Amino acid sequence: MKLKYSIDKVHPTRDLTSSEKVFLQGLAEYTLFFDKSLFFQVCNLLQHTELVLSGETETAYRYEFTDPDELNKEIEELEEMIRELEDKLDRGEISYWDRQSARVLLDILKTQLEKLRNNLGNAQSIPLMGKYCHNHGYDSKVILYLNNIAAYTGDSYKTMLLMGQVLLHEYFHSFYYHAGGGSRMAIKCVEEPMAEFGSLVVLDNVISKEAIDAYYYALDFIREKQNCVGITAAYGFGVYLFKKYKTDFRNLIARYANVSRLFDEHASEVKAYKYLLYPIYPSFESIEDKTYERLEDLLKSGEAKVNLL
Repeated sequence: MKLKYSIDKVHPTRDLTSSEKVFLQGLAEYTLFFDKSLFFQVCNLLQHTELVLSGETETAYRYEFTDPDELNKEIEELEEMIRELEDKLDRGEISYWDRQSARVLLDILKTQLEKLRNNLGNAQSIPLMGKYCHNHGYDSKVILYLNNIAAYTGDSYKTMLLMGQVLLHEYFHSFYYHAGGGSRMAIKCVEEPMAEFGSLVVLDNVISKEAIDAYYYALDFIREKQNCVGITAAYGFGVYLFKKYKTDFRNLIARYANVSRLFDEHASEVKAYKYLLYPIYPSFESIEDKTYERLEDLLKSGEAKVNLL
């Protein structure tokens, strides 16, 4: 079983070295065995998905809130959420036992709103390292923006390590897409940290010097995203999930994949969860725990609906 390598003709870059090919192939094949629920998805990816190395740089960037109107919409949405929660508390529409949790959430949302306002006009960006492009036929693609990766690392060995982590991250997008069904909604504030979580799980289980080095490099790389403005800040939650719940990865990964298509029925819950994660990633474990509880609530709600189908 071999990956289909191709070079982007529009934005050409160098071929993979022999060591890079061996490393990426090893990571790809390991995912076939680490969890049976991933077997068919990754097998499909290996058989029908090209690994495209692209030299694209200028347009292959993820800018967070470069459009002031977009940032203002986020501020307005958060302000409305705060007003609605305050009104419910004032009118006594929230039960006594839920009031304390509601007030904690309210304090967090107000803090996030202040941070969002303070960062108006100070958007940060991070180069886009990879992308999964789904096609219902046989030409789905995982694209690695090799020049962006190389420019970010500034080192040939670290470039190989980061390529491995990015490849795994995109594999998990493919898996969630297939398992959740093609019609599902991709909830970025949930799926992105879950994809990072999955990539760390694989790197932690592959026995090779490169995989060990890639694991530690990936931890630092993902944490750095926590300092970005916007949804990129939520990626860092994958580190928290891995550090605290890596022994429960089969449960988390499978449950998210199975219920992700139902998240559109929980719009208000998803919004509350989203603002626990960004515009600035939480730095206190109590907030991280609260965020995980919200994630669990979302999964349980979706799982209950799955059981009724």
